[in-house]
Amino acid sequence: MCSAAQMSGEIILTQADGLLDERINHNDATTQYHYKSPVLTLGEATNTFVFTMLDGYSETLEWASPYDHRGFPFMCIAEFTLYDGEGNEIELDASNFSTNAQEPTEGNIAYICDGKQYTFFHSTWSGAASANHYIAITLPEDIELKDFQFEYYTRKAEYHSLHGIPAKLSISSNVAEGECGENLFWKLKVNGELSISGNGEMRYSEWRPIPWDGYRDAIKKVTLDKGIVSIVDEAFLNCANLTSIELPNNLTSMDLHAKNIY
Repeated sequence: MCSAAQMSGEIILTQADGLLDERINHNDATTQYHYKSPVLTLGEATNTFVFTMLDGYSETLEWASPYDHRGFPFMCIAEFTLYDGEGNEIELDASNFSTNAQEPTEGNIAYICDGKQYTFFHSTWSGAASANHYIAITLPEDIELKDFQFEYYTRKAEYHSLHGIPAKLSISSNVAEGECGENLFWKLKVNGELSISGNGEMRYSEWRPIPWDGYRDAIKKVTLDKGIVSIVDEAFLNCANLTSIELPNNLTSMDLHAKNIY
């Protein structure tokens, strides 16, 4: 049984759940880690899964940091497989996978499902992501899962360079979510839609910077519930890929300078 806290459809896995239990030593002097989860359950059936690296493990990495330039741990995964709650493999190809933190020099995301142990996906180490690195899976259109399992093998590497191993993972149907007011909640989906739901004023002086600050480049569309009555200054500033925003009819104020909303 997974010891993870399951809140708002999010599952957290740690070393206590076996993430670092199986270390495989091969005859060719390479080594890797393997993990297969128990059957896990999200709050509702979903067509998208987001696996976010919250903490990583590095084994005798003498020559480089296991973090990107902003301090987020990177991941290095050779193969990733998703199963339904009955243990049946979900057929996936490169088009089903995406990431917010592709390393430009190696390890394209397409290698994560090519069936080859010596190719691998590597999230960024030479630069910096704007938030924790994640792998997102969008299932084929006719498939939604609530109960699921997943399995991965990390990169096959010589002993001195074994790194990018998940030590703490978040699993959710959203890229990120949280509060943005006393009665307001936000969710960012894999397709770039930021939805804000609830009633009342948008407030987050206690959460500065703005809660979705690290995800501004990922936001393509914003929808706000009709119960929202105010938007704070610079809420969507520098969202370079934002093309659409739906404002509620009963919006009464846009704090400070309306021109700085986006």
